[in-house]
Amino acid sequence: MEALAPRLLLAERAVTLSFLMGAHRVSWSTVTDFKFGQDKATIWDWRQGVSKVSWLDEQGGANGYQGLTLHFENLLPDDAAAGQTNSNFNSITLSRLTLADFGASSLADLNAQIIAGTNSHFIGVKKLIKPSWILAKNLVSQ
Repeated sequence: MEALAPRLLLAERAVTLSFLMGAHRVSWSTVTDFKFGQDKATIWDWRQGVSKVSWLDEQGGANGYQGLTLHFENLLPDDAAAGQTNSNFNSITLSRLTLADFGASSLADLNAQIIAGTNSHFIGVKKLIKPSWILAKNLVSQ
């Protein structure tokens, strides 16, 4: 299995942050300036009833960038067979932020909010849709 190197994401204003793609890879991203009310963390390959935040660390991450670190499990591609799992962890560190900042009181509470779609800071997305600029680039190069 191929591992992806950790990366630091500097949030741009008024954008949705896409940080995590499971699909049988290990990934870990760090967001250094998440802005409430402007940014959202998108969890690609989220599968309802299977995917979840398995554990969290309130002070995880690289030195100087510690904060709420969420470790997701069972992020799966669209073509995953029924019953398939993904043992790789996919993680995100949100520098200088805590679980309480995201309106959750526990790991179970955060998972329930993501599953129900009631936490406005996290979006679980099953299907990867190519951004329009990639589609346009492909049309130009043909």
